[in-house]
Amino acid sequence: RARRLAAGVPCSVIIGNFLVSWSETFPDVAYQSLLNDELRLTLAAISSYYAVTYMPFMWKPLFGWLSDNVPIAGYRRSPYLAVCSLGSVACFLLTACRVKTAAGLYAA
Repeated sequence: RARRLAAGVPCSVIIGNFLVSWSETFPDVAYQSLLNDELRLTLAAISSYYAVTYMPFMWKPLFGWLSDNVPIAGYRRSPYLAVCSLGSVACFLLTACRVKTAAGLYAA
């Protein structure tokens, strides 16, 4: 049997949650450094940037419906995950290589 921690939660669930949380917050450390130290944005400008950046998360139900009802090459979710992951990598690389000003942050 798998080892369980308090409240009967399996260790694998806790470790998985930790790894996902870490992988989502780790790039934020670099972004905070970029926004604060390199671009010297105000708190209001940083708030606006994050509002625009996280706007696609409002559309998660639409993306879920799309991936369930419009398969790509006979697969439902895998191609969408691959395309979105590649898009995310491209956005990170564009931000790292091209952003030099606050206006460039929105253009990249």
